Amino acid sequence: MNWKTNFQPQILQRGSDYNARGLVRHFKIVFNQITATVTGSNDYYVTIKTDPLTFHCTCPYASNGHLCKHMAAVLFHSEQVNSTTDPFSSGQLTKFQLSLLPYLVAKDFAGITNLTVQLFDQFDQQKISGHQLSLNLQWVLTQLRVIPTTHADLVACFQWTGTAYLKFANCGSNPILLHNQTLDSGFQIDCSLAWQNWYQKNDSKFNDLMFEWLCQHIIQLPWTESFPLEDVLFDSRLYLQPNEQKRS
Repeated sequence: MNWKTNFQPQILQRGSDYNARGLVRHFKIVFNQITATVTGSNDYYVTIKTDPLTFHCTCPYASNGHLCKHMAAVLFHSEQVNSTTDPFSSGQLTKFQLSLLPYLVAKDFAGITNLTVQLFDQFDQQKISGHQLSLNLQWVLTQLRVIPTTHADLVACFQWTGTAYLKFANCGSNPILLHNQTLDSGFQIDCSLAWQNWYQKNDSKFNDLMFEWLCQHIIQLPWTESFPLEDVLFDSRLYLQPNEQKRS
């Protein structure tokens, strides 16, 4: 799956044509916002905000709530820009955001996970700092927190947080991986806030999934790193300890 599946085929084709004809102009990325002008019968202005993810175009079709050809043209253009740029090079946080954008649009969690793995690889290879790793993970989580609307979305988002949280905690406890750096606690705090928010959706099957994940992985976590999820689950008074059964 990719972002293109969210567009009607004819809209997607016209967006591709617009980009191929060089009609995407004034393309800019400023922190968490992409802007561009797309020239057609008129000039239309596209804004894509990445924190949280929102789309806007001044054309009549988009004003009715549709994803338009101008948005598609900008996304095609963003792929071209990103294909020649290392999204994880030092100081290029916005490039990392751009690389994730198509996958966020499409709710392609496999793609999001793959780029996250690459992010950790970049940290392991000392190509990004611990600070960049933390900020990138926090940004991804910010986007995921506005996605969940279904049980499947909740599960997919939690699976990402669970995997990233575990890897992040292990990075923080491994002096070899840290390379004399420190990792701030912002990502763990954001995970805790996300878990609390998702827990409050009152999806009992999802909450059981969170608890089962904690039981399965708590031994792998440094002792203090297990606290955020424990706080979410135990404050509800539904559970006793990670290695005990849920109360009936």
